[in-house]
Amino acid sequence: MDNKNNLVLFPGSIRLLLNEGLNALEAGDFEQGLKHFNQTLMYDEKDEQACYGRLVCLLELGYLEDSKTTAEDMMREGIGKYEDVLFFYVSALVQLGEWDAVVETIETERQSSRLPAKYAEHFFQFLATARTMKKEVFLPEAEEEMEDKKKDHSAALRDEMLAGLFDPSTEVQWRTFQQLKKRSWRQVKVAFETALRHENTSPMIKTMLLLVMKDWEVGVSIKVSKYKREKNVIPIQLNSFSEYEAELKASIFVQWEDGLEQDNPMLYETAQSILDWIFMEHYPFSLPEATANVWAAAIHVESLRYMGVQDEHEKVSMLYDANHSEVEKLVNHVKSPPASFHSSLID
Repeated sequence: MDNKNNLVLFPGSIRLLLNEGLNALEAGDFEQGLKHFNQTLMYDEKDEQACYGRLVCLLELGYLEDSKTTAEDMMREGIGKYEDVLFFYVSALVQLGEWDAVVETIETERQSSRLPAKYAEHFFQFLATARTMKKEVFLPEAEEEMEDKKKDHSAALRDEMLAGLFDPSTEVQWRTFQQLKKRSWRQVKVAFETALRHENTSPMIKTMLLLVMKDWEVGVSIKVSKYKREKNVIPIQLNSFSEYEAELKASIFVQWEDGLEQDNPMLYETAQSILDWIFMEHYPFSLPEATANVWAAAIHVESLRYMGVQDEHEKVSMLYDANHSEVEKLVNHVKSPPASFHSSLID
């Protein structure tokens, strides 16, 4: 029986349902919000606020496939501001790990000059993440080394979901992380500890694991391996990602303020995204030693390379009064295997 036909509506009832949904959304009660927005849309399926609210609730509740199709429908039917719905759509694709779709969508929007400026930084970060997750290379270990590794994390591998953190595919690792961060520390302890030492696990995924463990206030010593470096850390004592190398980052931005930021905002946004990605790849280890002007020049060069401009090392070095050989050395370091940010972006 059609519930819509059985419900008697009084004047203002639909507005009341919508307001209850908006209030629930503001309070973070996404289940109730979704319920009220669904009821509102039964009577006005194109109500813009209800569509937006429903989309946000679906994303927050982890109904990612529904989020994706809802955003697709809204863009196709012209409901809401295109740029906002596009952002929600790409966010759903990122959480689903649909990297090909992320790249295709953002590149299409950029080529048609429809990429919204207010979300530019987010979209470049999404694009960088997608291309890196697609392109990271897994180098198999020797059989005897793999056998030793299996002994170390045999308990974790008994759970197929936990084993996704060691999968050769970084796309699988990302999807696994999205699911495991919803579990408790007790449930994922062995898998997280093993992943932080494992050669298969992407450096970016290792960073995400550490940040989740910090949020969980994990107070035990954990060994982390990245780029043939190892250190023991206590997650709760780690700096937040925003605090990590904050002084250096601020100094680099100062180098960009009067030139790059003013002269080429799009290139500036690309440089910010590349810098953030490099920081994320290295956290919590120390970064390659170089002065702020050398860093600014090196990231400027990498940003130009990403945009398709080659062989600008000397010219860019002069802009920042930076030693050309030091810039060259840092550029080679940040784009060297096994996790070349630059080559992952453009290959």
